[in-house]
Amino acid sequence: MKKIKWMIYSISIIAISFMVSLLLFPKAKAPINQAISVKEKEVIQYVALGDSLTEGIGDEGMDGFVTKIADKMEEEFPVCVMTHNFGVSGDRSDQILKRLKESKTQQKEIKSADIITLTVGGNDFMQTLKKHWESISKKQMRNAIQSYIEQLELLYNTIRRYNEHAVIYQVGIYNPFYYDLKNVQTLQSGINQWNSASQSIVATQKRSYFIPINDVISKGTKQDQINTDDEWKNHFISRDDHVHPNAQGYTMIANKVFHKIKETKTQWLNTTAP
Repeated sequence: MKKIKWMIYSISIIAISFMVSLLLFPKAKAPINQAISVKEKEVIQYVALGDSLTEGIGDEGMDGFVTKIADKMEEEFPVCVMTHNFGVSGDRSDQILKRLKESKTQQKEIKSADIITLTVGGNDFMQTLKKHWESISKKQMRNAIQSYIEQLELLYNTIRRYNEHAVIYQVGIYNPFYYDLKNVQTLQSGINQWNSASQSIVATQKRSYFIPINDVISKGTKQDQINTDDEWKNHFISRDDHVHPNAQGYTMIANKVFHKIKETKTQWLNTTAP
């Protein structure tokens, strides 16, 4: 009997000691989330899609804004920028989309892109003007814009099919005939409507930004705005074709785009690793 009592007493002591040890020395909990470290990328993949502006038509050095942006990024950040330029002069939105769907090279480069610039809409707008130059009704303009919007949405959807994380910067269109055709209200109004349509679509896209350039390029330099009697009215426009930007004009576009790229750097520069 004494032996049994002694066993019960011993077990009780052990149990109490175990409970006290749990209270005094609780078991360490496993971390809920693994620690995340933020690192900056050393190489940035930059893909440029679009029309003649992306190709760089009008720039005496044929660099366009793509090379200028890459140079600015390398000057500002400790990165090496690899550019992949797929701009083709004259392409409308549907043609840019078609090339993307058919080009395995474009698809491959987009998959690894960190940033993408897009110039689109200018040739769609000019095609509409050519069809209805003498007179275009509000309904015709609405229909043309709706058709463009549908193509632009398809283009964004296709880009995102290959890359969900890249930051997209879409450049607006401008009026190269601001001084020559200043009184043509259809031209002024149409460009504004086209840019508004583009901006409305970009606003619905994740990690995407619209860069307006109409006010910057269309009116030229400050001197151009003062002295409109000069034969060469806009010093941001090429003397060769009087439509595309020259080197100075492309620099202005690059500055505008780079400002937004710099502002959103955490979206393309940083990478996370466990």
